[in-house]
Amino acid sequence: MFANRVAVQVFDCSGQLCGRIVWLLRPRTPTGQPDLDNRNPEPALRQRHLWGLQPGAPGHWTDGWLYDPQDGVTYNVNAELTSPIRISARVYRGVPLFGRTEILVRDPQLSFDGRC
Repeated sequence: MFANRVAVQVFDCSGQLCGRIVWLLRPRTPTGQPDLDNRNPEPALRQRHLWGLQPGAPGHWTDGWLYDPQDGVTYNVNAELTSPIRISARVYRGVPLFGRTEILVRDPQLSFDGRC
């Protein structure tokens, strides 16, 4: 979860780190679904928002991409695991210095013990 607005599922994809948006605070479609890249000519990429992060040193990934369906721009991404529950991601176009840092926080595991 980052910025308390977006939940991203992060997963391994052929040795790389990938992810997809699974929840938005304010969904963009009338049916309440995340605003995905439905116009992408490659159907396999329509659900993928964060992909291709290459493993580097332990807890570090580089050379990934983040697609933002809201502005239609693909950004470069580098990421670092800063704690067991936090990933710091540098999102930029061209030069990391001119980008922004997003902090992703692991959603706590929920306990389903029958109570509401």
